[in-house]
Amino acid sequence: MSDKRIAYNAQRRLAVIDQYISSGTYPTASFLADILDCSVRTVQRDIKEMILFYQAPIEAKKGEGGYYYSDPTFFLKSVMLSEGELFSIALFDQLLKQYENTPLEENLRSTFEKITKGLPKSITVDSSFLKSDITFIPDLLPEINNEVFETVFSGLQNHKTLSFEYRPLQKNTFMERKVDPYHAVCQK
Repeated sequence: MSDKRIAYNAQRRLAVIDQYISSGTYPTASFLADILDCSVRTVQRDIKEMILFYQAPIEAKKGEGGYYYSDPTFFLKSVMLSEGELFSIALFDQLLKQYENTPLEENLRSTFEKITKGLPKSITVDSSFLKSDITFIPDLLPEINNEVFETVFSGLQNHKTLSFEYRPLQKNTFMERKVDPYHAVCQK
């Protein structure tokens, strides 16, 4: 059996174990082994992995020995990623540097953190290996006023005309301009 198939089977077992434990039926290791068509030892090893790598608050019910989550709001954050997708996450970490000091930085960083928090604790994102293989040349960006940025994007999303004061290079006076934003281009 290939390594990818083994990893898929392990992830599938963890998802099934999580589903039964979350249901509140207090499944036992032997019950889960029957459902998953594997050994009791495999189930026990999977439960230990859930506790160690996913910080699953798994407890055993005294007497009957069935499993439950001591924190009923817990669920297994299972993210199946290929090698290429893991590479993309590391690349995303480097791309974030291009958006420093822009209105997009906070949202992009928040998205990146949500993605990486969904990964098991045994997986960390270290993009340092990219530094010798890939070069990012960030252009110096002018400081973008958050309020202006949000107003322009709101106008774009809601199909609204924007009005602003504008001073042509050849003149010393400002004049009102109106624009209908149709499309945003992310460059510099």
